[in-house]
Amino acid sequence: MGKRLATIESYQDHVVFQEAMLPHATFDKSYWIAATNIGAESGENHEFFWITNDRPVGYLNGFQNWLEGVAPTDAGMCVAAYLGSSSWIYGYCETSISAYACEESQDV
Repeated sequence: MGKRLATIESYQDHVVFQEAMLPHATFDKSYWIAATNIGAESGENHEFFWITNDRPVGYLNGFQNWLEGVAPTDAGMCVAAYLGSSSWIYGYCETSISAYACEESQDV
């Protein structure tokens, strides 16, 4: 099995992710995760999807962890987990300022 960008769909996922990333968290470090709004319909840029399973962010139980409290409305955004809090920030996917947070694929 390969690795893929991390998907954080619940508070439990968040806690596991945060504990795993805490030793690597610094004030200048963020990690890309599997959420993006690339491909969102025009006017629906606030809708983000997990590229690992094509589900909307928050679909299972409403869990979202935006640093600013709400999803951004800019188009073409990817999501990164920031610092020890693992709060979600966003940026243009073409930027290379973030590392990648990966997980084992759960596909069977």
